[in-house]
Amino acid sequence: MSYKISVSKSGYSAFSTNPNNFIFHSDYNTFKIISSNSFSFNIPYGGYQEYPTGVVNHNLNYIPFVIAFCKYNNGRVGLVGSLATEIFPTKTVSITNLGVDSSAIYFYTVNNTNSNYPIVIRYYIFETPAVL
Repeated sequence: MSYKISVSKSGYSAFSTNPNNFIFHSDYNTFKIISSNSFSFNIPYGGYQEYPTGVVNHNLNYIPFVIAFCKYNNGRVGLVGSLATEIFPTKTVSITNLGVDSSAIYFYTVNNTNSNYPIVIRYYIFETPAVL
């Protein structure tokens, strides 16, 4: 006898055969968060940064799937690499991209203001390795 664990959405049976009716079902693969954290750093002024300005070590020995969000001083929150930016009359601050390898997450930035810019990043590392 095999056992299953399922949590159905409100209004659906836990015995349903439609995977879209579940919040969780042990028969279906789901992303599992193995690590998450927030950190802050200053984005140096001077335009696009060719090298990462924020680095987080994860040391998983494989390249994980990572999602990260940033919170700007103007209250905007967005996915790293999205169009959510801090926009001044002619100046922009943005986290343009993230890179991941088998030991760290790297955040690339743009800061066209006249000073360093503090920012908060929230990231999630998932158990399923990225497929290349």
